[in-house]
Amino acid sequence: MGEAREAPSGAYLGGIVVDPTRRRANVGTALTVARMRRVFGGPDEQLFYVANTRNRASIALHARLGFREITLFGADARNAPAQRPQRDSGNRR
Repeated sequence: MGEAREAPSGAYLGGIVVDPTRRRANVGTALTVARMRRVFGGPDEQLFYVANTRNRASIALHARLGFREITLFGADARNAPAQRPQRDSGNRR
């Protein structure tokens, strides 16, 4: 037997976009810290975010704030076998 596991329970941060003229001025850090304080002031004790592994600026920002990398895998509905119609192996008339 197996078991299905869901994503870790906790709060998840959505992305932020900082105006290009304001980047490298700690705007992203200030916004993220404010969101962290709000989440940790409530019932959630864990906080997650998702970033592309090539987004080094986001990874560095979050690492400075105590985030660490965990593993996450994804599937594309266009290519996942579970999304393709299955052949009926039963008797056909």
